[in-house]
Amino acid sequence: MSQTPIKVHIQEASMRSLMLQLKEKFGGSFENKHLYTVNNEHLEGYIWILSISNGMEITLNSLNFKKHFQIVMSGESKEFARLCFRFEQKGAVMQGIKNNVGEALGLSGNMVVYDTRLNFTMDLIPNTHNQWLGIRLGQNALGFEHVSFTDYFGDVFNQNNIWWKHEIMPLEIQVQLNEAYKLMEQDLPLPVFNNRLVARGADCISLFYEKLLTRTAHKEHSLHQHDFTYMMDLKNNLLSSTERPPSLEDLSKEYGFSVSKLRRDFEQVFGTSIHKFHFNFRLEKARTLLATENKSILEISRECGFSSSTKFTEAFKKKFDITPKMVSQKYKHLH
Repeated sequence: MSQTPIKVHIQEASMRSLMLQLKEKFGGSFENKHLYTVNNEHLEGYIWILSISNGMEITLNSLNFKKHFQIVMSGESKEFARLCFRFEQKGAVMQGIKNNVGEALGLSGNMVVYDTRLNFTMDLIPNTHNQWLGIRLGQNALGFEHVSFTDYFGDVFNQNNIWWKHEIMPLEIQVQLNEAYKLMEQDLPLPVFNNRLVARGADCISLFYEKLLTRTAHKEHSLHQHDFTYMMDLKNNLLSSTERPPSLEDLSKEYGFSVSKLRRDFEQVFGTSIHKFHFNFRLEKARTLLATENKSILEISRECGFSSSTKFTEAFKKKFDITPKMVSQKYKHLH
């Protein structure tokens, strides 16, 4: 029988305010103005916080919740955007994130930028290692020349809908996150550490933009919130397995949509078709495994749902313009 999760309510706010709330709920201490650490029966880990400029903050987070907690996040009234780049590792699970109407929103294991006015719940599995790099941007910061969010995605805060954008995390961002966490192991002068952390965060943002801007459509979704929730639930299901997804006909019956509406809504939210989305997920997963696991190409191709290593290699080279073997050799230091 599963343990009933312990509910903890957190108010969305500045990074420093969030850390103060964590300290109040879970204990811990501030080693200096940048570093919060905790190690008790509830929680173990750290958060490093850095204010870059007015309206911009960055955190490097590494937390292991030792009990089953359910974090209920209440959205703030101010207009801020938060980017999260979650470091995917074995045993690191952040799931069950829900939106205002209580359905699965699915911010886990990838990269997302969202409106901090959003209410959601995080169901945290005990004794899992949760690592993510977070960046908080005020409305004014979204217009900064080096951010330029509004130039490409519009004035999202002028819309009635609370917004969010989600993408599959590519290997390049996982490499940046790996380098960011290595900084914590080095005895670096504070200015050197902080600037290198900012550089890793900037690279993550640029790679995220690169993924978003390759979509065929860049406009904000205009779906009803319940329809959008169903699309997020479908996305969660697609990312839960490397097995070939059901047909559009079967999915349309499961979600109660016509095939045309299902196809149109999914492409509007994720910028690609359902089966192409899942195919790209399998290839990105394979690329990460090639870079981080000491396994054969045949093993990885099977783990990622390909019927033969030949078909896998052909598809992989077509997408990334590099062979699986070359990736494995290139990132051998990550094994």
